[in-house]
Amino acid sequence: MSLLAAAEIDTLKRGYSGALDWFGILTFGLLGVLVWGLWLESLLYGLPEAMARIFKDTQPGYQPPWQLFPVLLSAVLTLLWLALVRPARRSNRRAMLNWAAGMTLVWGMYMTIWLPYLDSRRSYRSVAESLANHLPADTCLASHNLGEPQRAIRRRALQSGSNCDTTCSTFPPFPGNQR
Repeated sequence: MSLLAAAEIDTLKRGYSGALDWFGILTFGLLGVLVWGLWLESLLYGLPEAMARIFKDTQPGYQPPWQLFPVLLSAVLTLLWLALVRPARRSNRRAMLNWAAGMTLVWGMYMTIWLPYLDSRRSYRSVAESLANHLPADTCLASHNLGEPQRAIRRRALQSGSNCDTTCSTFPPFPGNQR
């Protein structure tokens, strides 16, 4: 479908092309401002509770770590996007270029300054640390039917073995994970 549309981009009427161009500039410009603003708010004060509710499985107060390289890369992406969409000769191809650049900007910002947040939502680190804090240091934990991520929790948090007093298992077992 994209290849057919790309071949016919030059036949798009000028009014439609202009509307598509400005809609893309406004959409990705506002998304860029939102991503930067939310990141700065989270960095300085923690993730606002209202945004945590929107993201559902996020704990309010999350603060992303300050990392120079991702911030510089996001700033460069933002500056490149601004240089690309500045008022210039408009054409049908320019509208598509602005959309592609806008999508690259938003994706690039999520994969740089918001990557630690995305990783924190998909990690078992907090579970392992909580488990280690709530069990005595000399606790031995056997496992049964755990998947690879759950076995990593056990290895990180506790000593393990097959002759332990405590057993951790999943029901129903993960297919092919009979360890």
